[in-house]
Amino acid sequence: MNLEDRLDHYPEAWKPEPGDKILGKVVSISTLESKFGGSYPLVEIVTGDDKEFAFHAFHTVAKSELARLKPKPGDTLGVKYLGRDDRVDYERYRILIERAEPSSETVDWDSVAAEAHEEFDGVPPAADDPPPPSDSDAPAPVEDAAW
Repeated sequence: MNLEDRLDHYPEAWKPEPGDKILGKVVSISTLESKFGGSYPLVEIVTGDDKEFAFHAFHTVAKSELARLKPKPGDTLGVKYLGRDDRVDYERYRILIERAEPSSETVDWDSVAAEAHEEFDGVPPAADDPPPPSDSDAPAPVEDAAW
């Protein structure tokens, strides 16, 4: 989808149900102020069938995962919404990235990570839950993989 095509289509907000996935090329990233205080990343994604979606990553896990992965325009992003975990009161996501060529950062990911970390501090993990992701948990970049 080229820029002119994108001007004619406003990205649809991605509103997933548990198990839903979105996979596509990151075309833009910005930061929005939340009506509940703080900010969150907005990632616009164009899927393989040229549909454009806006991923409002205001949930703590989504925000934290994006901060860890630091996506950039041109990267391919895969997001799966796993649903709400009522034991620890948060929304669960699995987010993977396939890197494109290096480009300049558009979001202050360190600030997003700090805010997500503060949000995690208020939620005690269940005994069988893994700890929140850290930089050492980052997967190796996927190269030449077909999505």
